[in-house]
Amino acid sequence: MIGRRRGCNPKRSWFNRRAGCLWVGLTCLFAFSTPQAAELLAGERVTLTLPRPAAAHEAVWVEVRTGALPRGAEIEVRNRDGVLFGSVSPFGVRAGMGARYTIPLPRSAIVNNQVDLLLTVHGAGAAPRLPRLGEVEGVSLVYVPVDR
Repeated sequence: MIGRRRGCNPKRSWFNRRAGCLWVGLTCLFAFSTPQAAELLAGERVTLTLPRPAAAHEAVWVEVRTGALPRGAEIEVRNRDGVLFGSVSPFGVRAGMGARYTIPLPRSAIVNNQVDLLLTVHGAGAAPRLPRLGEVEGVSLVYVPVDR
């Protein structure tokens, strides 16, 4: 036979390729579908850098963009030392829809033009945990004009 190597069964090699792909796919599915893996991928701390120092007539606030959260859950925003800056409670947001929330930051939270934040999710009757993928879509710093 032309093109067929000795000892190679085409039906068997097709089966081995399919079984290998199935094994890899299932491994990835189980590895990334557990809550622990999602928490590790989401990260624990967020360090944001200001593009410029705030002017005398500006304050710096943190903007949290949320995704889908479990019913009754809220996101707490703290600094590295555990001081609470504020919390986000997405009540009235439709399922599957995200929202934007702003929380004022004290000037003492900005060190070397950076802000270190810790985000935790608190649910009704559940232990505090790290945000899972999709629960926090983004965190950024915004300048807000103020009268001093």
